[in-house]
Amino acid sequence: MAATKGTLSKLQQDKIREAIQTTQLVKRLQFFALGQKDPAEVARVGDDKAQPVDLDAGRLKAIDMLIRKTLPDLSAVTISGDADQPLVHKVIREIVNTQPQIEHLEAPLVHKVVREGVNARPKD
Repeated sequence: MAATKGTLSKLQQDKIREAIQTTQLVKRLQFFALGQKDPAEVARVGDDKAQPVDLDAGRLKAIDMLIRKTLPDLSAVTISGDADQPLVHKVIREIVNTQPQIEHLEAPLVHKVVREGVNARPKD
C-alpha cells in the first residue's frame, strides 16, 4: 500500500468512510457481546451447528479502530458555559394557525354585496 503525503481531501475521507461497513462491524460486536450466533452462519450451516460469534483481541482492536474512523465519539463532546453567561436550556412552544385568515377578508365583501343588493331592490 502506497503512503500518502499530506492530509486527505474531504471527498477522499467520505469515500473511505463509505467503504467501511460500520453497520456490519457494529452488528458483529453486538453478536459477540450478547453471545449470539451470526444469522448469516445460521443460514449457512443451520442453527444446531452455528457457534456464537467469537472475536480475538486483534479483531476487536481492528473493529474499534474502524468504528472510530466512521462514528463520532460522543464522549469527547463537552458543552460548557461561561460563569458570567451560563448556558440556559429553553423550550419555547408556540401555537401557530396554519389556516389562512379568509373570514376576515371575505366578511366586508359579503357585507357590502348584501347591502348593495338590499339597496338595489326596487321599492313598491
